[in-house]
Amino acid sequence: MTEFAPDQLTMELLGAEHQIGLWVGRELLPIASRVRSLGGSEDDYRHWVLVSNLWTSYVGSTGDRVRKQDSNLDSAWSKAARSKPFDLEESLSDLRGRIAAHTGWTGRTGSRDRAVALALVTFCIEHNCFTRTISSYELAKWTAGISQQSVSRALTALADRGLIRELERTDRRTTAWSAKRYRVNLQWAAAGRQAGVSNTELRSTGKASLTHELTPPSDLWSRRGLGPGAQRVYETLSDEPVTARSIADRTGMKTPGVKRYLGILSEHGLAGYKTGAPGEATLHFRVDTPLDAVADSMGIYGHVEIKRWELERRQHDNRAAYPGAYKRPTPA
Repeated sequence: MTEFAPDQLTMELLGAEHQIGLWVGRELLPIASRVRSLGGSEDDYRHWVLVSNLWTSYVGSTGDRVRKQDSNLDSAWSKAARSKPFDLEESLSDLRGRIAAHTGWTGRTGSRDRAVALALVTFCIEHNCFTRTISSYELAKWTAGISQQSVSRALTALADRGLIRELERTDRRTTAWSAKRYRVNLQWAAAGRQAGVSNTELRSTGKASLTHELTPPSDLWSRRGLGPGAQRVYETLSDEPVTARSIADRTGMKTPGVKRYLGILSEHGLAGYKTGAPGEATLHFRVDTPLDAVADSMGIYGHVEIKRWELERRQHDNRAAYPGAYKRPTPA
């Protein structure tokens, strides 16, 4: 038995589930990088990978021959020597950028699921983790006033998309009211293939390359305000005029829906437009009106804070009603 002992982050990477259709080297590379940075050898790396859940799930789902599997294992170790060390915050920031740019958030609940996904990853960035026990009540506080029930449904949808995976809790006694434990899939780039995007087409969306940081939850983008759909359109707008069709292509939304949101943004002084010659498409651009001022004019300023207070009150009531779901069991 090797004397090398992985840290908690490395163990979580080893415990991840292999994503079918993704080259396993992308999942092995951060592990190899972590082992190297912790002073481990190639033998240590091979030992821990070969007994990991990641490797077991890969072997059980691939058609690669044993020689190919071994080649993938060696390749990741070699590439780790030439790549920069694995950084969790940067990986989560990359993931957040891919979620924001993903065009597959379609349908009636697409904008809701996108908003909850961004809130979850932002929470992970703030707490330096990608595996976390968290309740839908707590996560709802990181959104723009989305209800706990909607957040719970969104988490189920995100698990179906492969962005997160629910883990079995072993830290305490669980009940029907207990918070669930989730692991964020840092390699979720492959999910873009569901929308016709291959891994090789994904550009870097690290912290340095993002056009802008995602803004904190705003009253304006809550359900009482303009909603998350309007937020998606607003984030796509810039000083450069573009057509509604272009915005639809960038967001994955339908053009009629984009036009409707553009009209709403224009009514509240957040977007402008200019018409060209007869037969030419109307061009739309962003107007930098303070969001708080718009929220105040709509009479919804402070709505998100009120929703958070209501969630905290419900959490307090739940702890009082179901103490067994929140307290550790007494040791025998």
